[in-house]
Amino acid sequence: MSGIHSATKSIRPFRSSEEYLYAMKEDLAEWLKDLYGVEINVDMFLEVLETGSLLCHHANSVTQVAAEFLREYPSLAERMKLPRSGVTFVSSAQPATFLARDNISNFINWSRNQMHIKGKSFKNIYILIRAHMWELRTQSELIAVATVFNVLSF
Repeated sequence: MSGIHSATKSIRPFRSSEEYLYAMKEDLAEWLKDLYGVEINVDMFLEVLETGSLLCHHANSVTQVAAEFLREYPSLAERMKLPRSGVTFVSSAQPATFLARDNISNFINWSRNQMHIKGKSFKNIYILIRAHMWELRTQSELIAVATVFNVLSF
């Protein structure tokens, strides 16, 4: 019983959604840095993601791991909703361009169609102005993708 108490005691509730968002960005930046060796931190989080290239690269990495999992454990994988195709993207896209918006749109569509991550729709304009809603939605999708990625890695 004391183990349960100490585990719940270590969880610190956030006083505001801004604190929660900051902590989420911090965790995701560290995770992406460890996973792909990119230079990213909480202060430059949006700038690194704004072309959509890293997001699409991540989608393709998850798809590759899913394909390997399917080959190794076909009967188990067939019962799971794993991505079957990756994302086409332009790695040289520049921030605030059509290609960057297209990359991000491709990642969002991949998240919805291949990872079955559902949610409220939002427009690419939020991405351009970096609205709070985009930050929350993109990070939520990354967390959902990360969860599946980590399950497949074990």
